[in-house]
Amino acid sequence: MRIESARIAQLKESGRDPDGARRRRSLEERIANLQAENADLIKQRDQLFEALSAIAHNCLLKGLDVENILTPLRKR
Repeated sequence: MRIESARIAQLKESGRDPDGARRRRSLEERIANLQAENADLIKQRDQLFEALSAIAHNCLLKGLDVENILTPLRKR
């Protein structure tokens, strides 16, 4: 029973019905999936900004040149 439910879950995740027929995800499912992915990316971005802020703050506390240290992060 558990194996069968796991098989059905894998089929649904891959875009197939339990009978094995291929189906496309509905527009609502795709939008929900992309919104969840977007929320995760926004969360990651915010965490990276916090880390960058902490790095800049620590550099200032130690009297280091922040501009010189962060130069490799700039777009070329």
